[in-house]
Amino acid sequence: MFSSLASRYDLINGFLSFGLDRLWRRTTARELPLPPACRILDICTGTAAMALAFARRQPKALITAVDLSPEMLAIAARKIAAKHLEKNILLAEGDALNLPFADNSFDISVMGFGLRNLADARQSILEMKRVTKTSGHILVLEFSPVPGAMGPLRFYLRKILPAAGALLSGQKGPYEYLASSIENFLTPEEMRGLLKESGFENVVTKPLTGRVACLSCGRKTSHASC
Repeated sequence: MFSSLASRYDLINGFLSFGLDRLWRRTTARELPLPPACRILDICTGTAAMALAFARRQPKALITAVDLSPEMLAIAARKIAAKHLEKNILLAEGDALNLPFADNSFDISVMGFGLRNLADARQSILEMKRVTKTSGHILVLEFSPVPGAMGPLRFYLRKILPAAGALLSGQKGPYEYLASSIENFLTPEEMRGLLKESGFENVVTKPLTGRVACLSCGRKTSHASC
């Protein structure tokens, strides 16, 4: 599904989110200190929007960006080359549920708008923990279910977004799926619980733009086990 949307993915996302997706990624990249040469893993990178946000924040960071879709990675490669960041951002094809990296490899592991698309959210979080160094952090940026009181936003999500997505992409199914995946995903409170149950400490969840999205952060400790 994502491969079929790759060529227009960034354009459509920006349009349907009114540009907020870029703001949320910049917020994520600013959440933690980024010392020079820190090693960052961007999981479900898609077209590398998150990886590029971190590269802008810390030009000396060493970023690995992984995704399951070769079509998405091809777009990502062109974007990275256009900004001459091939030495800063390494692309890799891989599964978020079975990451092709050694234990304790990265200072920060981040996932933006990918967790709700995976078959096993907890397994993905455990994989993020496995590849993150002790005292390192994970960051998860994701949409939140729309509270019942936010009627206009719920109407947009259920009616306007699928129709607009179909008009822009020629495919209605992926945007009906998008609405459904958001409504059935974890609340910020449930996300906080998942990170704590997975062994992270100092867990913080930050609602963004009136709880439309949520940024979650957790720290891997020395006694945390996978």
